[in-house]
Parts: sequence; structure tokens; C-alpha cells
Amino acid sequence: MDTFPIPCYPSDLEYILGKNSSYRDSWTISDWLNSIDIDKEIQNDTREYIYLWSKERFQEYLNDHREE
Repeated sequence: MDTFPIPCYPSDLEYILGKNSSYRDSWTISDWLNSIDIDKEIQNDTREYIYLWSKERFQEYLNDHREE
């Protein structure tokens, strides 16, 4: 198990996810980690999670990371 500072940045996850993961994976997971309320999650029995970007958030990611 690893721990991450809050806020968590995509670069915090690069080593954990490995070279085969995409840069987008790091962004998605860091967004999710930053969105959870850790105090609620400690008390929660949830074992499976789904976290999806909205169309607007995905477009924002594309706009911020497109090659010029």
C-alpha cells in the first residue's frame, strides 16, 4: 500500500502505475483520490469504485495536454 499527499498529482502515481500505464491513467486516478472524503471512506464498506470523467473534464484534459 502506498500513501499520497493531498492534493495528489499525476506525477505522484507514475512510479506506482509503472511504465505501461498511460499519462491519462495518472490524471484520472489523481482526480479520483482528490475527490474522495477520506474520513467517510475510512468508515465505508465499499470495495469497488467507479470514477468517470465528465465530457467537459475529458475535453479540459485534452485541451491542456494536446501537442502543439
